[in-house]
Amino acid sequence: FPGDSLLLRAGDIWLKESLFPVGSGRPENPIVISSYGKGARPHIKPGHDAIYGIRIVNDAGYKIKGLEVSDCYGGIVVWEENTYNLLEGEHCFRILLLRNVNLIVVMWELK
Repeated sequence: FPGDSLLLRAGDIWLKESLFPVGSGRPENPIVISSYGKGARPHIKPGHDAIYGIRIVNDAGYKIKGLEVSDCYGGIVVWEENTYNLLEGEHCFRILLLRNVNLIVVMWELK
């Protein structure tokens, strides 16, 4: 819901985990995904077989700050399905603010 927060504890690591938040915030009242406490940024580390660290689909209005995402193909992915079929007068509301986020890209060699 607009104004909600999902706070991950500083220093924690989420191995083999991805985050798939649901719901939309508003530009003036976004959903915040951030951290609490002291220490290193919370680290989402799904693993080399995962596509997403954080995936947001058909939702909008997020502010993501103070996290680290690594060891996956997609990092942070946001998309709106079927936006290519919008009719005249329709619009797609999107807002994503990233602040103080580390995205670590790892390339794998296929053998």
